[in-house]
Amino acid sequence: MWYHNKPIKFECQSGCSKCCLTEKGEYGSVTYHHTDVQRLDAHDRKELIWVGRANMTKPDYWIQPTSEGSQCMFLVDVPFGGGPKQCGIHKVKPKPCAAYPFWPALMESEERWNKEAEFCPGIGQGDVVPIDTIEAKLKSIKDYPNLERC
Repeated sequence: MWYHNKPIKFECQSGCSKCCLTEKGEYGSVTYHHTDVQRLDAHDRKELIWVGRANMTKPDYWIQPTSEGSQCMFLVDVPFGGGPKQCGIHKVKPKPCAAYPFWPALMESEERWNKEAEFCPGIGQGDVVPIDTIEAKLKSIKDYPNLERC
């Protein structure tokens, strides 16, 4: 893989939440696995709405649909206002959210990674991410369907 020969830097930028947007700047949908839901329940985040089998993309995976102008149910206003919304479940968020930007579609080529860097201000920032960390994130979401951006 191209990233084995090139140091990759990434550090999530405080208050950004751009990873929750589509390339068009709209809020996207979130894909959940039943293990994500169990982890949220274990942390008393019971507000998760089961969207039902009609929204299953493959066995054990659900998509939280968003309609035009809506957002992920876990994005919350920043205390004292004035900034972009932030993830209210940051420590227990679904695996695809936790793995971003290390998604297969974004790591398939250096060109695609560089395109994502134009969107994500955390790419190129912070320390070099070890290859084993990148590989672990890729592996953790390999079976999740439809990952382009949250």
